[in-house]
Amino acid sequence: MSLISRNVRIVVMQDDGKILELQSLAEFIAEPDPLAVAAAYGNTFLDLLLQESYVTDKLQLRQVLTGNPHADATRLCGNLAEALVVRYCNTYPEVNRTLARHARFGEREDQRLDNYIAIGTASKVTQSIYPQHYQPNDTQRDIIWIDRTDGTRQLNCVGGSEMASMPAGLQVKASHDGMRYVFPNIKNYVYPILYFDLENDWHDVNGALLNAGIQAALLHPDSIMSEMKAQLRGYYQMVIAIIEGTTTVAQIANIARGTGDSALLAGLTASDVTSDLTYLLKR
Repeated sequence: MSLISRNVRIVVMQDDGKILELQSLAEFIAEPDPLAVAAAYGNTFLDLLLQESYVTDKLQLRQVLTGNPHADATRLCGNLAEALVVRYCNTYPEVNRTLARHARFGEREDQRLDNYIAIGTASKVTQSIYPQHYQPNDTQRDIIWIDRTDGTRQLNCVGGSEMASMPAGLQVKASHDGMRYVFPNIKNYVYPILYFDLENDWHDVNGALLNAGIQAALLHPDSIMSEMKAQLRGYYQMVIAIIEGTTTVAQIANIARGTGDSALLAGLTASDVTSDLTYLLKR
């Protein structure tokens, strides 16, 4: 039982005022309706799926399914997290400055950081536009920063440590069980780690690091912009719903088409989002 009145509701409406989804706020907080989530985050979710080739042009999901929906969804969301962080960096200068500062081990946010843009080392966009920086097997840096006028130049680390003058970078992790899947590997990372704790265990992981005497820069997404984590959790809920068959990519696309302004969705035909979809079990 929730103390939030059932009269407080989440309403999803089309531009013409037609109600698409209706859910009480208490229910939305406890277990959001996937289609309500799709209305909030579906357009960027599909943009990133298409951008990184996780779906075909017919909106068929490309992923190896292991029989464990939560593990499969977490793995895909870990990949989407990198693309999402890059999008936030390149949309919000304040996010870019903060993360670039951490990535270079800097103490102050300098406006000169605005001269650098974030790119993902394993991103299809990087492979296409900046192939010299495409390093999908880089075990240390998921995101790097390059000069916006000279794409060959990378942002470097600062300070008197052994990292000085080394290229800056950021590792991105997303997990529902950070103590099991993130904490054991942190000692292997040189660069700061932005950890999306999908089950809110960031403080547990950080406390374990302190108790073990492990020197690591573990960044909390809420200290950067809390909306990033909320958005990624929304992605997770949509992926789970797709894998478990309670919704489809087509339904999410239809909701996003009615409430969002995704440029990629605008180019899809009606038949693309109403056909019977199957999953392509390949990478």
